[in-house]
Amino acid sequence: MTSQWTTIQTFRQFGRWGLPLASSEARKQNIELGYKLAFDPAFEKYLNREAFLASGLAQSLPNIMTQQAVETFEGALDASSLVFAHSLLDGTVHDYCRLCAMIAPRDFLPFVGEKKLALNEIEGQSFENLLGNLIEVYLTNLEKESLLRKADFLFQICRPPSGFAPMEGYTFSRSRLADLDALRHRIVHTVGPLTRIPNSEDDFEFLWKTGNFLFCLVNNKYDVKIDPRYIIELWTQNRNTKIGS
Repeated sequence: MTSQWTTIQTFRQFGRWGLPLASSEARKQNIELGYKLAFDPAFEKYLNREAFLASGLAQSLPNIMTQQAVETFEGALDASSLVFAHSLLDGTVHDYCRLCAMIAPRDFLPFVGEKKLALNEIEGQSFENLLGNLIEVYLTNLEKESLLRKADFLFQICRPPSGFAPMEGYTFSRSRLADLDALRHRIVHTVGPLTRIPNSEDDFEFLWKTGNFLFCLVNNKYDVKIDPRYIIELWTQNRNTKIGS
C-alpha cells in the first residue's frame, strides 16, 4: 500500500510541477493559432475573418484555450488520482481480510458455517481443509464487492472496542468513504470533461489514512505487525527486477 501510494503522490507532484511549463507552451501554440486564424490565407475560405477580428477573439482566444486546457488537465489529474487511490485502497482492504483468514480461519465460521456442501466435497477432507475452501470462495466473492462492503466485513471480523481511535487527527467516516466511492463511480462512467475535485488533497489524505486505520483494526484484533525485514527484501527484489529488465 505504501509503495503504490508513493506512486500516486509522485504522479500528482510531477503533474503540478510540470503544469506551469506546459501552460506556457500551450499558450505559445494558442497564440500562434490565433494569429493563423486572423491572417493565414489558408483559413480565409472557412472563417469569416472580419467577424473574427471584430469579435476580439484573436486576442482573447489564446488565454481562453490555455485556461480550458489547464482546467482539463487538473480535472483529469484529480480524477485519475482518485480512481488509482480508490483501487489501491480496495485491494488493500481485501488483503487485510485475507490476512485475517490466514491468522484465524475459525473466526470466519459465522460467515461460512451455514454453507451447504455436497458429499463428494466432504469425503476425505479434514475440517480445516473444508473450512479453508469455504473461506477461499467467500473471499473470492468478497473481492467482487464494493470497497464499502469489504470495509464493513473487516469491521465485523475485527470488531474494534468502543471509542477505538489509534490515529491522532483521524476519525473513520463510513459516509465520507461512501461519498468518495460514489464519486469514483461517477468519474469512471462520466462522458465529457472532468472537473477538479473541490477537496482533493483532503480526500486523498483521508483515503491514505483510512488504509492505515483499517490495518490498525487487524493489529488490534490479532496483534499482527509489519516485519521490516520483509519490506527490505521486497524492495530489493523490485529494484533488482527493474535493473534486470
